[in-house]
Amino acid sequence: MISPRSMAMFMALPLIALVCVSLMWWNERTRSLQGTRERERALFSEVMALLEAHYDGPVDREQLLAGGLSGIAEAAKDRYTIVWTPEEAKQETERSEGKIVGIGVVIEWREGAYPFVRFVEPGGPAHKAGIRSGDQIAAVDGTSTKELENKTLVALVRGKLGTVVKLTIDRAGQSLEFPVTRAEVELRSVQGTRMLDGTTVGYMRIENFSLATHDQFERAFAELRQTGMTALILDLRDNRGGVLDDAVKIADGFIEKDGLPIVSTRSTDEKLERCKELGIAIDKSSAGEVYHSKDGGSVGDIPLVLLVNEASASASEVLAGALQDYGRAFLIGTKTYGKGRVQKVFPLPSSKDDQPYHLKITVARYYTPLGRGLNRSSPRDEPSGIEPDIDYPVSAAQKLAILRRFEIEKYETPANADALSLEEDRKAWATPDPHIEAALRYLRGEKIFVPALPATSGD
Repeated sequence: MISPRSMAMFMALPLIALVCVSLMWWNERTRSLQGTRERERALFSEVMALLEAHYDGPVDREQLLAGGLSGIAEAAKDRYTIVWTPEEAKQETERSEGKIVGIGVVIEWREGAYPFVRFVEPGGPAHKAGIRSGDQIAAVDGTSTKELENKTLVALVRGKLGTVVKLTIDRAGQSLEFPVTRAEVELRSVQGTRMLDGTTVGYMRIENFSLATHDQFERAFAELRQTGMTALILDLRDNRGGVLDDAVKIADGFIEKDGLPIVSTRSTDEKLERCKELGIAIDKSSAGEVYHSKDGGSVGDIPLVLLVNEASASASEVLAGALQDYGRAFLIGTKTYGKGRVQKVFPLPSSKDDQPYHLKITVARYYTPLGRGLNRSSPRDEPSGIEPDIDYPVSAAQKLAILRRFEIEKYETPANADALSLEEDRKAWATPDPHIEAALRYLRGEKIFVPALPATSGD
């Protein structure tokens, strides 16, 4: 007679065998995968070595490395999955953090003349040193600026925190020397904050989203509130996105009820199956992550109009989509770009530790509270971005004037066109912005008339 213990062992044998077979299969698959990766690394190194040994011309290993890495990323056939060189990674980090090391000036170039200082950041290093708007930069640390390319001049002016750069300034024909100590300078992503003439309607533009954007928005909003704002026009035109968290925080402030979804993320089934097959842990964004409201509508129920256009993308579409889904904002402009892709940046540990390459990968997709996707499959495809409530296309001339105004608002908010020194700036500032005019009509409860665009020549 078989004892209960023997029976249990007998019944467990198939399970033990199955586990053993599974482990053997997994170990074999792991060894196979490791072997494949070793062959790929060897192949990459061999191509580099052969080019270096046999190519009839100069060989720059760093350029070969950058080109090879970029080629691998491009083969994924996703224009947003890219490799950043160390310098590009540094610039992107500064952009996302919303601050750079510099002297706090904006430099503009004119044909046949020295580059000149377009704007001096109040309280910044250049301002403290005595640099003025309109000063011409003749030399940087003794190097003449006459023949310098833009990026070379910017690299000379910027540098390490706490170091000194000497600017030779031509001011009305007088040569002056200014030593300026480099410091951290905040990048303004919230611009053009003002009350629109003759109204109690506030206006501000968000150029992009950085880790500093929400704080800048709150300061600008409080400033407008104190001057009697009763409605807000928030301009997201040509905002190509940036840090998602700050876009979510701004949306959260306009949603009164807590616990509502603002945006969700999830990956394709194909990716999830691949990760499962390879035994790769799935991150939150890929598995399905939801960002919920929790701010209690801190900015109140102020009437809100969002301006969007075909260059509004990514995080700006997340903000616009959420507020449109909840009926919290009225959208005017043109259909947004259609870039609802969640991306994650990975430093490449095999590159130099102090200056690593970085790989930015699309890991998932964004969806609005009502489940709307934002993606287009390729640049040529019809966008599946956010449709405005009023579709209002503008002419090429109007678009150029709007973009010029954006450039002006990066540095100053003039009282009127006459306050500007450049003729092209005065002309652009005096040109009415059709989207702002339409937003004002909507807020007054008036009908919005969208004029037909002039026909364009086929020549």
